[in-house]
Amino acid sequence: TEKKIVDARRIDISVEIVDANGDGYCLAIENKPFADDQRNQVRDYLRFLKDRYKDRFLLVYLSPNGEGPSDWSIRKQELRSWKERFAIMAYAAGPAESGDGFEEMRISPALTDWLRECRKTCDVDRLRWFLGEVETFCHKTFGGTVTTTSEREEVKDFILANDDNVRTAIAVAEAWPETRDEVVRKFLTALRDRVAQDLGEFADLQIESGFRNKWTEDGVWVYRPAWSTEDGPLYSIWLGHNGRAKDWWVGVAVGETGDAEERLKEPLRRAMPGGDSSSKYPWCRYLDEHKDWSPLVARLHEESLNAGELMEYFSRRLVEVAEAAIPIIDGVQADR
Repeated sequence: TEKKIVDARRIDISVEIVDANGDGYCLAIENKPFADDQRNQVRDYLRFLKDRYKDRFLLVYLSPNGEGPSDWSIRKQELRSWKERFAIMAYAAGPAESGDGFEEMRISPALTDWLRECRKTCDVDRLRWFLGEVETFCHKTFGGTVTTTSEREEVKDFILANDDNVRTAIAVAEAWPETRDEVVRKFLTALRDRVAQDLGEFADLQIESGFRNKWTEDGVWVYRPAWSTEDGPLYSIWLGHNGRAKDWWVGVAVGETGDAEERLKEPLRRAMPGGDSSSKYPWCRYLDEHKDWSPLVARLHEESLNAGELMEYFSRRLVEVAEAAIPIIDGVQADR
């Protein structure tokens, strides 16, 4: 791990495979789950590997959903000349972006698919458990699809077996978006009730939920009627998403003009270190886990009826913020 190259840079993982003649082939992996590329980073890695191994290497760029390196790291025009020596692999395969210039460089399966196939053929209980935990972590952290490549091939073969199966598949595909949205809506309704229960020590709270697949209107939000005007709440604690039930966050929202946003920023930052702020949100933070709900739909449906790990996780995240933010907002509201 961490092969040191030039200018104190290090390739995260490198595996050298040496043949009988002593010639080495290098499988290099650059792990990019969160951090941004440094200036000329991928370009320098490729040039180093070329000097050391000639054409006997492959650099794999491991990113959340198959994103490629930025132009800051290597220009796409130069990267195309390395396409035989460079590949992009996703932690958890989601819908691939079209037209981003990296289509020919993406390889399959995703890491989660590969882990699942390894787990199926592993005879050692402790190793099989470890592989399962890593697969679960990748899905929770990066989202992706629920099925493996081989499972999708089996489904495709089943659909194509006869005309009735094809017609049924078309009907399912057409109904799926509305079905998914209804599952999310029911889960948020159940989550709203759970949050109300967990915030029982606070009197006079209004807790609402909704989902129309519009990020400006979706989620679960908490506020006091005393914080409201005829146009709606001036302040709210909000669990929301960035679209398509993906990239979930929790934050404090301000729905008024004036200096309320600035007056809230510093007290909220002191009470909850590590958050960010943006326009109309004096404090907000993306969730560490379960960011993408696409691969969680079956679990969301189950937990809308019988609460489990997901319900506990999302309720806890929202309640923690509400417990810290409500007294601060009360203070700002009292000074208006």
